[in-house]
Amino acid sequence: VNNTKSQLAFSVVPSKSCLVYTMSDIDDINSFVSTFDLSSPKGKLKPIADQPGGQDIEGLAVHPSNSDLLFGVAGDKADVGGQKLPGYFYLINRKAGEVVVAGPTGFDLIMTLAVNPVDKTLWGWGKQTLKPDSRWNGLIIIDQETHQATPIKQFDYHKYDMAGLTWSKD
Repeated sequence: VNNTKSQLAFSVVPSKSCLVYTMSDIDDINSFVSTFDLSSPKGKLKPIADQPGGQDIEGLAVHPSNSDLLFGVAGDKADVGGQKLPGYFYLINRKAGEVVVAGPTGFDLIMTLAVNPVDKTLWGWGKQTLKPDSRWNGLIIIDQETHQATPIKQFDYHKYDMAGLTWSKD
């Protein structure tokens, strides 16, 4: 990647596909997953399939051991059986676009996800927002089987509102 003040350029081997997954958060309840192939000179964003909408997906990560799945987490308006509930965990089929509600995380809002490339743990930025007397904001680890989040490091609720998280390999 060559990044200057006036230009951003990517170099990708043209014979290999290089998919980037994106999540468009249109409004409070309509999130859509798309792909962009960096190896295609005329590549465009393409939805992974017809998606039902109604989800409030805020974070997205590639599943570390199942190449067919993405992880998704909801903000405070996950559509669960017609109810708007906070902080739910989704499994998303990368090819078919099927979005499955896997369960609550125990947090009111999760903004972003990242898989640690070394130990494959799933991290996020979680918030407790619905009870003003017990607000919490910070790093969490999410169990990939139970989808329950464990608080790891709290940050000042009023100063920090993270929207992205990533890991380096070192």
